[in-house]
Amino acid sequence: MNKHVSRYDFRQARLEDCVLIIEDERPVNDELAEFIEGLGLQVYQEYDGDAGLAMIRQVLPRVVLIDVQMPRMNGIEVVRIARGSFPDMSLVLMSGAPRAELDRLTAGDDKVIILEKPLPLEALREFLRLTFRK
Repeated sequence: MNKHVSRYDFRQARLEDCVLIIEDERPVNDELAEFIEGLGLQVYQEYDGDAGLAMIRQVLPRVVLIDVQMPRMNGIEVVRIARGSFPDMSLVLMSGAPRAELDRLTAGDDKVIILEKPLPLEALREFLRLTFRK
């Protein structure tokens, strides 16, 4: 008996109106979560790239905030993997690295948004307002 196992095509999945934060520094992650929850949005938190990718597949968030420097899997790798499966997901890289370096690392993906640390909270608020139309 030959069994055929089909793979789920995540590219057709409906994204949920929530935000996932993938940031290994817990105080930064918690502060961001508190700020975003204060805007009336549901927030999920993960602390490394591997766990973040698993949560992306589980929750299907509309927006993912991703730190660049993390143990195990860095934010650039997370973006590359997530972008292939979820082309409509808003991926936001957060880093203290110079903007030119981040542009070089994300070359070819003009859909990735880059926010330099310390994060400009007003710019983040406006981005989320426009994304979620709140």
